[in-house]
Amino acid sequence: MSDNNNMIEKVEKITDRVGQFTPGREGPKLQASERSERLWGLFNEYSGLRKSRIKEALDVNLGPRDDETGKRSRNLRDLSREARDQIITDIGKDNLIQRLEGEITHLWQDPPVRSIFVAKVKESLREREIHEPSVKRYKGLKRTAKDLEGESFDLLRNQFLMRQMTPTLRAMDIARNRIESETVRKETEELETTGGMSEDQIEQRHGLDREHADLAALLAYERIKDYHDQFKKTGVTFTPSRLRLLEKVLEKTSNGTWMQLVGETGTGKTTFAKRASWVLNGEPAQYASGERSGGVRELLASKDIDPATERVFYQFGPLTAAITGCQNSIEMEEAIRDGRETTGKLLILDELNKFDQDALFGALKVPATLQPGELFNFKELPGVKLRMAHKGVAIVSTMNPATARYDRKELDPALDRLFYDGKEIVDYPPMTPQSPELYEIFLGILMDDNGRIRISKEELAPSFIEVEDGATGIARQELNPDVKKHGALYRFTLAASEIHKSFAQKENVAERANDQGFLEKIVLEMQTLSSWISDYRSEIEGGISLSAYFEKKLNDFYTKIDSSNDRVIFERIFTHFGFDIQNPRDIPKPDYVPLTPIEMGYLTPKTPREVRRIGEEVVPSTKLYIDPESGEEINYLPTNIEIESDNVLRAGDVITQGEKKYRYIGIDAQTQEGIFEPIG
Repeated sequence: MSDNNNMIEKVEKITDRVGQFTPGREGPKLQASERSERLWGLFNEYSGLRKSRIKEALDVNLGPRDDETGKRSRNLRDLSREARDQIITDIGKDNLIQRLEGEITHLWQDPPVRSIFVAKVKESLREREIHEPSVKRYKGLKRTAKDLEGESFDLLRNQFLMRQMTPTLRAMDIARNRIESETVRKETEELETTGGMSEDQIEQRHGLDREHADLAALLAYERIKDYHDQFKKTGVTFTPSRLRLLEKVLEKTSNGTWMQLVGETGTGKTTFAKRASWVLNGEPAQYASGERSGGVRELLASKDIDPATERVFYQFGPLTAAITGCQNSIEMEEAIRDGRETTGKLLILDELNKFDQDALFGALKVPATLQPGELFNFKELPGVKLRMAHKGVAIVSTMNPATARYDRKELDPALDRLFYDGKEIVDYPPMTPQSPELYEIFLGILMDDNGRIRISKEELAPSFIEVEDGATGIARQELNPDVKKHGALYRFTLAASEIHKSFAQKENVAERANDQGFLEKIVLEMQTLSSWISDYRSEIEGGISLSAYFEKKLNDFYTKIDSSNDRVIFERIFTHFGFDIQNPRDIPKPDYVPLTPIEMGYLTPKTPREVRRIGEEVVPSTKLYIDPESGEEINYLPTNIEIESDNVLRAGDVITQGEKKYRYIGIDAQTQEGIFEPIG
């Protein structure tokens, strides 16, 4: 979402410059609302590309950026008029720039597209203006939280690598950082849940009013946009529960505690371990998997020959390399001889309980008792003198629960004791109305780089019903208990969560009188789910509905399940949430209406809804409509109207008149007349 008040003016300048433009080939015929979203995306891509082209030209004309500040000492205004004009001319000749300008012009010349685009830009800016001070405060808290996170990582890295900082000072700074981080976190969460409304006001009203609920929705939008950015950069989303677990792993690991992360397949155990290595050591971890080889010899070393000298030496395996900080016996020998300190590495022992446990305990008990810089040897490496690294040694192990499903043994008690203080349970992201992390992750993945979710609200959102409380005299919005009434994305997320519960042998909706509804072999891993959601973005323009897409994907997955029990349970769960996975349906793609940031924030059930007094009329927020023919701006209310005695026309309903279709959007706030938007 661009906050630029000059967006409309800039688009007009582009179209004035380009003039008439006709695409070489027309794509699928989309609704005007979808084409307006395309215009929004094209403009943002154009703006980004033009800025990058200008930066490239400045690097050529003005030299590289200042090494110390990273900022340029000069800009376009410092160039001669001739040089500046030449840069603008050259950029204008860029083929991609020309294509984008042409496509923008083509869409802008379509009156319905232009009117929807202008209305949504102005409406979004109006939303921002109303809540700007609170949004600024929220973003400030987020920046502070990010700064504190960076400081925390630096302190933990300092502790892990034993850099030049006294233990007392470091402990003081860590304690202060922890307190400040918790304070900022509480303030942020309070803003997200109250919209800045005071406790007394909430208690008196029994909930939020419209203004504060809208602010909470706007902040939810910012949170989901942050999830999008995280996923785009790293492929991983650190929601609150994930971030708290990461902080535990980092804190314990930096203290030298050996970690044991226990969880079902696909919960992200290895991701946490890899992240810990990058934060604490700034490099990838050493890695070994019990799944690949249960033996331990590969962990230690293998013989090799230097072709130049024909000298026999040992190439260190991941365990020896991690605890010594050297790659081979030659490097180790030189470090000991020269008295050079070495820095160890973080070692990931994946599938811990699939290793030969007696052999693994024999190998790990040696470094478990050593002090930094202490000399030692492994009996498997006769004649090789080794030395414990002076700093930076850590082990993070991962394992599935020891059940018949995984063919895993219970961890040997002696081996388990080595990791006892660092044992943490890693579960799937929570999916509750209060903490719908899985759903918000998916919303973030579906969001594009322009901050837009180009899918109809009908396909995305949970369904709410109004419930009246006679004791308090208020009416509030609550989640519809009929799960099949929810949008496809919310239903899919609920079903995926039940799949996770079933696989983890927890109570779930698949339970029947004759069985507990437990899956034995298959699960929908987070990586698979994220991939499905991400891939749907290619289906948005002129593609299939989200509902049909899910049923198609689920059918393909279902047909590959070998276990008859798992097939039954899998189908049972998704049928419960309204998906036909055996016979995927050709479900039409619903009409798309662009959503403002506040409307996108209301997609998540975590956003509190406005409460009202029983009998109090619900007055919807005024929205903006621009007549595509006259350009007249009309403020309207998206309310239902009665067109006949028993026939109600709801906002968003489509009617046909002759060969043309129109969408009823609401009533003119001034004249009380209905407004019908042409679709085409």
